[in-house]
Amino acid sequence: MNFFRLRVDPISRYDALPSPKDLPPSLGLFFVVKTRTTISEEADTMPCTKLSIPSAWSMSSFVEAHLRKSALIAGLLLSVTQGWCAGGPGPGSDARSPLPNAGRSNISMALSPIAQLAELTASDGAAGNAIGTAVAISGNAVVVGAPDETINGNTYQGAAYVFVKPANGWSNLTQVAKLTASDNSQLFGAAVAISGDTIAVGAPWSNNFGGTVYVFTKPSSGWADMTQTAEFSSPGGLYDGFGYFVGISGDTIVSSGPGPAYVFVRPASGWADMAPTAELSDNTGAYGNGGVAISGNTIVVGLNGCCDDNGFVYPGQVDVFVKPAAGWVISPPPSAVLTGTDETEEDFFGLSVAISGGTVVTGAPYHQFHTGNDGAAYVFLKPAGGWTNMSQTARLSASSTVQLGYSVAISGGLVLVGDHLTGSAYLFAVPSSGWKTTTHTVAQFSGASTDYQGISLQGRTIVIGSPGTSVNGTVEGAAFVY
Repeated sequence: MNFFRLRVDPISRYDALPSPKDLPPSLGLFFVVKTRTTISEEADTMPCTKLSIPSAWSMSSFVEAHLRKSALIAGLLLSVTQGWCAGGPGPGSDARSPLPNAGRSNISMALSPIAQLAELTASDGAAGNAIGTAVAISGNAVVVGAPDETINGNTYQGAAYVFVKPANGWSNLTQVAKLTASDNSQLFGAAVAISGDTIAVGAPWSNNFGGTVYVFTKPSSGWADMTQTAEFSSPGGLYDGFGYFVGISGDTIVSSGPGPAYVFVRPASGWADMAPTAELSDNTGAYGNGGVAISGNTIVVGLNGCCDDNGFVYPGQVDVFVKPAAGWVISPPPSAVLTGTDETEEDFFGLSVAISGGTVVTGAPYHQFHTGNDGAAYVFLKPAGGWTNMSQTARLSASSTVQLGYSVAISGGLVLVGDHLTGSAYLFAVPSSGWKTTTHTVAQFSGASTDYQGISLQGRTIVIGSPGTSVNGTVEGAAFVY
């Protein structure tokens, strides 16, 4: 990633904010665009460039209005933080010091192109494996599900592949490990999750469609081909579809199917076959099944409104569960219910969910169905007093979508939303003033059409699965890192 520094010297007043097209190059607007292909690591040691802005404006607002948009037009991501200003007499100096003048502000801006860094493929890939149906990233490791893969003659048994970032950065590569189940799993890899040295893989058709979640612990020598460390069988029994959704954070795994979500906490002795430590059930009378996600002490469970015993659908919702003081050893009621102000009975609101800190995002892939701009994602910010029943903070949508919101991911101020019928994913960035309803996307990533693609975000690293991608002329599937 390339860095440059700008110093902002506030002045007393501006009568009006000039439009971006009227800003001179000295303000840095065109500097961002002009140098996007030539800026080098040495730029990190450039002396400060002086800008003048009204002291009443926040620096982030200025950058949002005048620099971020130009960077995005140029195909770049611009991150802004309070920071240090390069000191010294000129280029080549590596001195760092905070500006002593209290009337000055400092910002650090990092530019990086939104470019494909790697294509991840299986060394033993075959037609119809659906590699990329589910993806997840944690640290330097990416796990990719291939639920349709035939194993030892068993069709749809499935597999998951682990890829590790090389020391010199992401590049096209094949897996370092292949994960499989020791028994005859079905659709193993339909859902995957990873946190540190632990991977959870869902197989919702196993055990007569009851479903199973398989847990893998990284060996001391690193990831290698292996079968599960532990497995969790469906608590609900036949046709439960357990394992269709799975999430993990530290020592806690959560999974669900059409029934309740179940929580598993790692024992002190390590992961082993076990029953759930808690069951998370809705107590509001909502219907449906949807995604699950966990971040720290908070679990979110989607209920997409489909369907009751007569096949009727209802508005969806997302239940928020906060870890009880006693831990995930009891089954608490939801702490909050999240809904959309404009959702309808057939939106499938809650089909996908993601959480990062105090921000929850959920997808409604059938919102405004058959309008040409189908689907949406909804963002919810945790109130200062804690989670409570609420409607969305913002709704994210885009043009020419078909099922936007089929998959969602979030990391910090970035939200990634998948549209599986077009095979595209859309990246949204939080404005400096906070999340608000918008159709403005930072970037669009296109894959094979009708892809049921998995998506994942970690910091500024994006992983998108594409099970419809051809590899050496065969539709095996792949995952892409940006």
